[in-house]
Amino acid sequence: MLVVPIYSLQVFDRVLSSFSLDTLYLLTAIACWLVIVFGVLDWAKQRLVYATANEWREQANALYAEVGFATSENGKLISDIKQAENGLQSHLSTVADIPWTSLFLFVLLIIHPTFFNIALASIVVLMVLAFINYKFSQRASLQPLSGNVHTTIVQNNRYLTASGLIAPMVELWQKYIDKTATNQLSYKTQTLNVSSFSKTYRLIIQIMITCVGVYYVLNQQLSVGGMIAASLIIGRALGPFEQAVMQLQHWVTCYKAWKRVTNLKSDLAPTEYTQPPLPTGSVIAQKIIYKYQNANKVFIKTLSAEFNSSHVVIGANGAGKTTLLKLLSGEYAPFSGEIRIDGSQLSSWNYANKQKIIGIYRSDLPLTQATIISNMSTDAENISYAIELSQILGLHEKVMQHEQGYDTELVDIQSQLSSSEIQLIILIRALCNKPHVLIADNIDDHLDTRSELALAKLLVQRTQQGKITIYSAKKMNLISKAQNALYLEDGNVKFNGKTADFFASRNKIKEASNG
Repeated sequence: MLVVPIYSLQVFDRVLSSFSLDTLYLLTAIACWLVIVFGVLDWAKQRLVYATANEWREQANALYAEVGFATSENGKLISDIKQAENGLQSHLSTVADIPWTSLFLFVLLIIHPTFFNIALASIVVLMVLAFINYKFSQRASLQPLSGNVHTTIVQNNRYLTASGLIAPMVELWQKYIDKTATNQLSYKTQTLNVSSFSKTYRLIIQIMITCVGVYYVLNQQLSVGGMIAASLIIGRALGPFEQAVMQLQHWVTCYKAWKRVTNLKSDLAPTEYTQPPLPTGSVIAQKIIYKYQNANKVFIKTLSAEFNSSHVVIGANGAGKTTLLKLLSGEYAPFSGEIRIDGSQLSSWNYANKQKIIGIYRSDLPLTQATIISNMSTDAENISYAIELSQILGLHEKVMQHEQGYDTELVDIQSQLSSSEIQLIILIRALCNKPHVLIADNIDDHLDTRSELALAKLLVQRTQQGKITIYSAKKMNLISKAQNALYLEDGNVKFNGKTADFFASRNKIKEASNG
């Protein structure tokens, strides 16, 4: 940092006064060598910063890819990883200069205590300004309030246009846009005020340093070289703190994101368990109670049942069918009680084995922007069976109408596939791994007669193979195919037994009431 000014002073003092070219050549060689060393060190620091950020990101992403998606909500962890990586790459270089401040202050103290006092006081002032600017940023709501509304409009454009709701939704989006713009303008104004003040203050400090330095030089208390060195060193000492005025918010955000990820490492780190054999027995629910967070209502009330063949869950809307099926599939954790398969909890098996243990169908499950066959089967070994299921359920002919057939890339899913085709693909995905347990909510949604009859045969075959199917349905053809029925009313089990016995008892009640 001091090479160039010292070199300039030496040239003026020694070369120009002595007309010695040898001295010039030697000073130039020494200066160039020191500048090269400085360049190499600065290059190494930047490489280290980026290498550290990339290595940390790779480790965090590897951990997240293995287990994070199953344990973090809405991609919050991957967002934290990106924030921390961006902070490490963009802002760590400035932060890394802060520890050197103590050395700079020590050198200033050696040159003259006044320079040390000015530098220390300036650091305190800049940190106060950084804190004030950080508080402004905390008060200003910079969240894109219009984002969710915009997504809703884009995803449901046809429905909103057809129903006449597009205008009020656009009006709401515009309202949020205006509110966000107002908040951003307020924050930017406050930030610019603090930034301008900090820059002005920094220039005043530089002038003060020069003024004080000249005063000491004239009073023969300091050399000209010491004055120049003090001016350069105090600029370097204050640099990170001046950057903090604008970057403190980014530093804090990066640090919090980094802490969240590192704190979760112990929870997310994959643990090797001894894998039990794949189950062949019953699903047993023992005294299950479930209520949603922030809700006083209990949706499932002390339910105990054993599922060992095909079971249809029956009940009116709101009776608890969907909630029960999500509990049995492991999507919900019970408030109390437990659910076991073959005596073991579902969490006992790793993710690869879970595909063979449990298949889940719901009409609201999403498809991904990938090929049709990739949405049907996540395992290359099961592609042939997925195509076989497609033929059985009557989807094959519709798939082959696409130019690329099963390799057709789904970009705009809603326009490329009908509702029936989407539901059949979701159903095939649940069945293609031949899971021991199939749990399906409204399994006959959007099915035509051919698909419904084919599905009924598949359910019978699963029962004959000793597999377990637990589902809800609307059509009697599929309801009647279940060997057992579980009837719910307001989260309570009112009947649990043979399907034929359930309908026989219902018919007797109807006959008695008609009589």
